Amino acid sequence: MKKILALIFGLFLGTTALTNAQVEFMHSLGISLYAGGNGAGGAGTYSPRLNLVHLGDNGALSLGTHFSLGGSFSSQEGASGVVLDFPLMAEVNFGNGSTKDNDKSFGFFGGLGFDIINVVQGASDNVDHSSGIMVDAGIKFVLKEKIPLSLRASYLISSNPSYPNILGLGLSWNFGVIK
Repeated sequence: MKKILALIFGLFLGTTALTNAQVEFMHSLGISLYAGGNGAGGAGTYSPRLNLVHLGDNGALSLGTHFSLGGSFSSQEGASGVVLDFPLMAEVNFGNGSTKDNDKSFGFFGGLGFDIINVVQGASDNVDHSSGIMVDAGIKFVLKEKIPLSLRASYLISSNPSYPNILGLGLSWNFGVIK
């Protein structure tokens, strides 16, 4: 896993050094739903990213996160808890929301990264921890010519054998896209 993260970091560092691209900050705020094994949860999500390399006028390579804080429920244990999710993602973005200057009405993105997720179970204060490779993909669009939104699906491939793989779905409002 460390080799994969080093490779991703090295690719971004090398690509950025070879271009004169302007680093650009983008972000969104929304909600996410998670499901895995016998549990499910919901969370508020903040997704900041840095566009490190512009791919012409229509795309960008970025490094960011989809930080989530929320609640969970396990039907097996009958317990509720607090979820903290912190993925580090390398993503490619095209069309709407790929850069601040892109005014297309539709766009898409996909990425690969490493995720760390912790679930603190209610009164027992037990902490379930998992980490692993995460893949994500989504679309970006403008609703009613005023509301810039993203729909995102993610999948965590857990490296913890006692913790399930996790599917995530999210809806976010993209800031700074509509001028």
